[in-house]
Amino acid sequence: MKTILILGASGFVGKNFLNNVQASKYNILCPYSDELDLLDKSAITSYLKNNRPDISKMKSIGYVLKTAISEGIQKTIEWYKKNTSNQENLLL
Repeated sequence: MKTILILGASGFVGKNFLNNVQASKYNILCPYSDELDLLDKSAITSYLKNNRPDISKMKSIGYVLKTAISEGIQKTIEWYKKNTSNQENLLL
């Protein structure tokens, strides 16, 4: 059974993805922000080592799914910084 990591599972896209994925075929990991800080590279490395999601190539993200929806105009810059840093941390 493949293990997939879904980031942003509490958001709109993530929730809908989870509702449609066949849980019987996959071991699904959905860490929330209190469990995994995507701005902390060492936390990401540790989480990936401990949970071992199936990743074909980290550079292409493999089975790691990142979903994000804008939090509104007032948080646009904060949202942009967090989400670009998250992607950078996952790719490096």
